[in-house]
Amino acid sequence: MGRSLNEKQRRQLGFIRKMPCHATLTETIRAVNADALAAVLGRVALRCEDNATEQHHIAIDGKTILASKDGEGRAIHCVSAFCQALQQVVDHTASRGKGMEIPDALKLLERIDLKDKIVTGGAMFCQKAIAEKITEGGGNYILPVKKNQKNLLNEVQMAFAEPVFPPRTLV
Repeated sequence: MGRSLNEKQRRQLGFIRKMPCHATLTETIRAVNADALAAVLGRVALRCEDNATEQHHIAIDGKTILASKDGEGRAIHCVSAFCQALQQVVDHTASRGKGMEIPDALKLLERIDLKDKIVTGGAMFCQKAIAEKITEGGGNYILPVKKNQKNLLNEVQMAFAEPVFPPRTLV
């Protein structure tokens, strides 16, 4: 396949003289750490935007990989960070499964430049540790609170029921 490229395409890939054979390219690609490459490309993509000062949305989510169950019924899980502005995943990590997404998400958030980013996620990520990790990285977050988080839900409802700065009436 590589030898079918024209000279301009080969130069764009960095091959100035002769294109390596298919086997050499295959072995080179196999030696690349896919997670490390994905992380680097994600960081580069976040830095190469047209307007670096614009706030961007990053959504984190845990998923079970379709058709990944083994003979014992265990499936492969991952946690991904998707950048809405770029329309691509900027980083991901293998997850130890349902119920373990929070510590895996914390590891993922450590690797992402969160400065001036708005991070969203499902209610499972509405955790103090997640919120702290995002704000420590210079970002903001929007995380939903569900009814099964009764204490937190009551505190949020009370905060909005009794505003600190009540609205003034204009005469």
